[in-house]
Amino acid sequence: LVRHRIALRRGEASRPARAHEASPFRRVYDASAYGPGGSPFHSSEALEEGLFQSHVLDGVDTALRETCTAFYRSLAASYGKPAASHFLEKGTPELADQFHAVFGTARVLFLIRDPRDAVVSARAFFAAAGGETAAANQAAYASDGYVTRWREIVDALRRAAGRADTHVVRYEELVRDPRSVLSELVRCVGAPVDSLEACLNAFSNAAHPSHRTARDTPATIGRWRTDLAAGDRRRLDETLGSIARELGYA
Repeated sequence: LVRHRIALRRGEASRPARAHEASPFRRVYDASAYGPGGSPFHSSEALEEGLFQSHVLDGVDTALRETCTAFYRSLAASYGKPAASHFLEKGTPELADQFHAVFGTARVLFLIRDPRDAVVSARAFFAAAGGETAAANQAAYASDGYVTRWREIVDALRRAAGRADTHVVRYEELVRDPRSVLSELVRCVGAPVDSLEACLNAFSNAAHPSHRTARDTPATIGRWRTDLAAGDRRRLDETLGSIARELGYA
């Protein structure tokens, strides 16, 4: 539903170039909205566009907000935590703006990492998994699409700069000083102060053995410089170096 909403907003899905051409959404237009005797499809395009917004897009927002809220309340109850006040949902960069639009009180957390290290870790993980799928995933992390994804992250960070409801965490800082980073995160999202210890415990137990691709977590920092041959390092830096530097990495 979230992705369909994005498609609607961007005009990529069922939303027509002109609102009065909408189908199946055409049914949401009611002649009464145009006044007595008015025709729902012979009015000005500006008015029709406004109705498409209020009847269709805003309705999608309401349905999304209510459905997700109900889901999380049920989920919290099923885990014996009916009073839970915060829920975390992992998503992709383009969802940040959408969550702001739909859930006005949502906070957005960006967890960023040197993209060159991310490539090395991801490829090591898929190499250990083996099989054709692993090979395909390894190739994906060297593709133009992967570079585009990181560019989208940079753009999303730029749009979010200075927003009080957005917080950025660097993977490297989280690994080196989890208490300080998580303490600031708890403060920023407005979670109870006593939840810090639970966060620290969850972080210390977060890495499943099957996900480890280095001797320890600190060894994953800067690994693109130590784990790759000189030629591979050069090619990776040529591909992602400019983006890494935009993110503040050397």
